[in-house]
Amino acid sequence: MKTKSLSNPPQAFLEFSAKFPRIAEAWGALSEAEMTGPLEEKTARLIKLGISIANRSEGATHSAVRKARSVGASSEEIHQVLALAAGTIGLPQTVAAYTWIHDPQCESTHR
Repeated sequence: MKTKSLSNPPQAFLEFSAKFPRIAEAWGALSEAEMTGPLEEKTARLIKLGISIANRSEGATHSAVRKARSVGASSEEIHQVLALAAGTIGLPQTVAAYTWIHDPQCESTHR
């Protein structure tokens, strides 16, 4: 599975990568390695979105939404992932994740 180039990474990520280039390089290698396998990239990105929601990580959820959209995931698919998480993490946490998915940071790449 070949990862597409993603636009608009957060400024903090760019600054961190410039300050710690070896860590950024290792992170890039890990990201590349994790995307090898039989799953289509969109499916893998949606799974990673579900993991970030279940982990209750706002930053990872923003990133996962941005990356899922970059490989063609629709709003409906992203919302289904959120709905699937509801039974596992509960309603208050799901509502919080809903706000992360609809944050302007994610909406700027909305198709």
